[in-house]
Amino acid sequence: MSSGTKSPDPYHRHKLFHPYHLRRATALLDGEIPAPSTVEIDLTDGACNQACVHCCFGSGPHRKLRSIDAERLLPFLAQAYAYGTRAFELVGGGEPTNHAHVCEIIERIHRIGVDGGEPACIGLVTNGVRMERIGSVASRLEWVRISLDAPDEATYNKLHGVREAQGHFARVLGNIRMLHARMDPSRVRLAYLVVPPINHQRDKIVAVADLASECGVEHVAYRPAVVQYPTSPQDWWEAATAIRYAKKRHGPAFVLGGSGGSWDHVLGIQRHPTGAYRTKPLVMVIKADGTIPSCFLFRERLRERPPIGNITDGFSAVWFSERHRRSIDAVDRSACPTVCKNFRADAALDQLEAAGTDVGCVALISAADIDNPHFI
Repeated sequence: MSSGTKSPDPYHRHKLFHPYHLRRATALLDGEIPAPSTVEIDLTDGACNQACVHCCFGSGPHRKLRSIDAERLLPFLAQAYAYGTRAFELVGGGEPTNHAHVCEIIERIHRIGVDGGEPACIGLVTNGVRMERIGSVASRLEWVRISLDAPDEATYNKLHGVREAQGHFARVLGNIRMLHARMDPSRVRLAYLVVPPINHQRDKIVAVADLASECGVEHVAYRPAVVQYPTSPQDWWEAATAIRYAKKRHGPAFVLGGSGGSWDHVLGIQRHPTGAYRTKPLVMVIKADGTIPSCFLFRERLRERPPIGNITDGFSAVWFSERHRRSIDAVDRSACPTVCKNFRADAALDQLEAAGTDVGCVALISAADIDNPHFI
């Protein structure tokens, strides 16, 4: 059983009612484009030290590495900070720890907050293989989320496209334990992407929850993968049932997922939503070449949804532009590849709009019981 303190579910729609997000949400209700709550930064793109079968970016060892220019990125992030953004998430594209200057970038984002008088909260999404590279700056991170989609080496290697001789599975487990010595263990999380028919089985899902508890991480979150081949509804239901069992075993604050949002849609409980995602401006994405896509799910599909600019254009010139506004109005969720986190945020915004008064908002904030505001 997990013995850690209760932590907030980062996928819960009430996250929007924390004052940090609420200021931006109310601006949306007034028809304004607020500064984003979170900026997702692809430090690298293309080449990756793994070739995951479920990678939505098409990254892998066969591609050329593209790394973001830190000297262009950091001034842009400082501008975002000046407009009120406090959350910066290092993701991919490719594996962020493959960037030659990843430690410098983390340190300099941290410095933006020090100079500005309010912390710049930094999150890192990683496959965990090269975590020793960021050991010296691990204490600067608000959280680290490590992809661990299997409890055994054979399944892990199949999912992540690596060979047994590379020893990635053992290295990831070792690095999870290494982080406990370098940062607050409660800030280390695991992510499990369910990819039928490879790792949806009950024994695998429960075993990773047990392993996560043994490693002392804060939580393990299960999400359904977006796959481009037919899947069996029974596989998704087996996975969801296994996650519910793991929740009973370790507690709902430790085991996340299995219902709501994208899960309800892969299980056929809800129809795919239509219309615009009104909360889309709460998340900005920056690709490794500096491009700013109109939506984080369309990083690699820029012909379908053209980008709104580049970091070389400057933060305000891109984010508050008419081009960005038109991209928001043009979104049709029925064409989206999956039901994303904006689905939950939009449901929360509807609830906020229905409340209609400051008193109602305060009541919703109190009910949310959230102590980490920084990421939706």
